[in-house]
Order: sequence, then C-alpha cells, then structure tokens
Amino acid sequence: MLTLVLTRLGLPLEVVGFVAGVDLILDRLRTTTNISGDLAVTTLVAKWNDAVDSAGGTWVGDAPGAARADD
Repeated sequence: MLTLVLTRLGLPLEVVGFVAGVDLILDRLRTTTNISGDLAVTTLVAKWNDAVDSAGGTWVGDAPGAARADD
C-alpha cells in the first residue's frame, strides 16, 4: 500500500524501495513500543488493585471474569 502511494506521488523507484525498507524497521519499533506500553499500564493497574504479589510476581486470587475449574 505504501509503495503504491509513493509511486503514485511520482517518487523515483529507488526512493520508494528505500522508504519501504526503512518503514519495515520503524513498524516493528512502533509495535514494540505499543506492546511495552500496554504491559506497563496493565502492571500498574494490577498493582493499584492489589492483584499482583510484588515479591513473588504472581497474580493474587482469580482474575475478574475468569472461569473456575469447579463451574
């Protein structure tokens, strides 16, 4: 999709290839940043709700909405 747009704008094919190659790396960095942020916020909310044992690094009790084995 990106290459189609850049080609349609009249950019030379060499520039389109370079931008596409760099965008692949930047996309992976954006994904890593997104996942890291989601994990950090999830951890903070769990700590605020006393759902994580900080010393052991384990969840305390059942997760809300989780199905139990005896159901």
